[in-house]
Amino acid sequence: MKNTIRLMVVAAALIGSNYSFGQSTTTGTGSTDVAFSGRPTMSFGVTAAKPIGNLDKTTDFGGGGDIKFAFPVGVNTDITAQASYLYFSRDNSNPAVQHATQLIPFKAGFRYRFGPRSFYLEPQAGYSAAAVGGSGGSQGGFVYAGNIGYFLSNHFDLSLRYEDVIRRGMPNDSRSNPFVGLRLGYNFKL
Repeated sequence: MKNTIRLMVVAAALIGSNYSFGQSTTTGTGSTDVAFSGRPTMSFGVTAAKPIGNLDKTTDFGGGGDIKFAFPVGVNTDITAQASYLYFSRDNSNPAVQHATQLIPFKAGFRYRFGPRSFYLEPQAGYSAAAVGGSGGSQGGFVYAGNIGYFLSNHFDLSLRYEDVIRRGMPNDSRSNPFVGLRLGYNFKL
């Protein structure tokens, strides 16, 4: 839990800073846009997550951080790669639940932007390690997500996503672990 808080504080400090990495690029409209410069970008983000479905039976609330890379492949399209850490606190109202849940997803995706400083859609898929404290190990599985986001400014974007981890070797009632997350990201050019 302490490491999660530290990670969130560091990410918030990065987001809160006005320091710009690299040179700005001017688009045809005269504005400077990091996320639309035609160059690869890196993003640090913080996520607040609300478990739903099976995950809601054992956890209350989640949070964490991530790093995302975007590689332009065409007009308004990017290939993305993202690594995250999410910590879900245990459900205190359920005495049968003794431990928190941690997810470490690695996802690749395709982001389509509807123009500069506008909405985007980003489906993702990959692999996630899932650890339940005290269980003596982790069970990994397929992860998929659907993001809808908006570029708030030159450096910031806000997105809402549905994400689910399908863990192998689990009973049918605990195989799926979905949540809804709200992410604030800080972007800069590489």
